[in-house]
Amino acid sequence: MSVFNTGPHANTTDFRAGDVGLVRRNCGHYVENTGDDDLGFIETFRSDHYEEVSLANWLSRLPPKLVSALLRALSVARGALGQDRAIRRAGA
Repeated sequence: MSVFNTGPHANTTDFRAGDVGLVRRNCGHYVENTGDDDLGFIETFRSDHYEEVSLANWLSRLPPKLVSALLRALSVARGALGQDRAIRRAGA
């Protein structure tokens, strides 16, 4: 699970069966199953309001020049990080 707030930093933690993670109020998070077993995931909130924002929806509302600059920066960062593990996709 990766937890992010404003700014360029995110904290990513690997979990095992039975672990519990906490996402502080007003922080975003992303969960990816990197294992071979099915993932059971439960979210609870202290609020009566929940809003999910998809990345595609968010990007579609930004100015095109900003999206292009962001994607170029991500491409550079990805190249600098390298790839040390495979990405699993649903149905793969």
